[in-house]
Amino acid sequence: MALLKQTWTLMGKNWRSILLRHPTITVLMALIVPVFLGAFFSFARNLFVPPADFGIATPSAIRSLGDAYEVGKSAGRDKVLLVNNGFTGGDIERVFDQLATATTNANSDIQVIRIDSESDIPRYCRSTLRGVTTCFNAVVMRSSPNEGSGGLWNYTIRTDADFARSSVRFSVKNTKNPSQVYMIPTQRAVDQIIAKLKTPEADPLANTRELAFTSLTEPERQQYIREIYCQAIINFMGVTFIATILWVTYHLTGFIATERENGIANLIDAMMPVKHQWMSQAARIISHHLSFSIVYIPAWVISAAILRAGVFTHTNPGVLIIFNILAGLALSSFSILFASLFKKAN
Repeated sequence: MALLKQTWTLMGKNWRSILLRHPTITVLMALIVPVFLGAFFSFARNLFVPPADFGIATPSAIRSLGDAYEVGKSAGRDKVLLVNNGFTGGDIERVFDQLATATTNANSDIQVIRIDSESDIPRYCRSTLRGVTTCFNAVVMRSSPNEGSGGLWNYTIRTDADFARSSVRFSVKNTKNPSQVYMIPTQRAVDQIIAKLKTPEADPLANTRELAFTSLTEPERQQYIREIYCQAIINFMGVTFIATILWVTYHLTGFIATERENGIANLIDAMMPVKHQWMSQAARIISHHLSFSIVYIPAWVISAAILRAGVFTHTNPGVLIIFNILAGLALSSFSILFASLFKKAN
């Protein structure tokens, strides 16, 4: 009983020292920093993926060529390339004539460039290392019912290589996705011209609308991001999570070393009325361990709960909480052992 009473008295002494004499540093290290790091690690998975909104949008009107060109021009893309691949004097040239006229009428600032070979595109659309050019797009005609092979209309709309990443940045909540600006308006314009070649009075695509959608729903996307993040944790990031419980090592080690440097540890051992010398040392060591662990336990529990909610959503919260507490207690024990190597705090 005497040992327990002495231990409790020393715990009270430790609490008064760290909570009353140094409240700011204690609250910062024992609560704010661990909780903040737990929240940061839970949110960190969103830092490695671009913002996007997956799902299915509501049907909307396709942008006109004028609106699309205005968006492209504001981004520095003011050239449209028409590639006939050597097919002249036929339906392909007629389509390009009408498309060039429609482009000029939609926005006179857009430069229409006709070339004969697809291999000449890089000469007019010089690309940066990121795959960005000054071209709005390029329409490459490959065949028509009377030209080329296949006996049908076959054309390709080429855009910047940078747009290959647009799928991960796609948002169903707006209509400024690259495919909705640089491809669909041009595709509808070309299809309208082709449809009117034989029946100029008809316009079967006049009421065409677009429906944006993604291969994953937003919950499925969030789950996929979480899986990638968990894989990163398994591979290399797992060690960073110790930062939510690591702060006790610096705090406790410095506290014990300071007491030893100031002679308080020797004074306590000398003045404690115990039958055996080891009892005073045991009471002092146990009081250090328990007093600091009790102060830090709330942060360990809170950070574990945050990590469970943000990262390990399918894990029993009790597992994470118990693991964090046991790891924290182990670090406290290690800190006491490590503190025995120092006679001074600095």
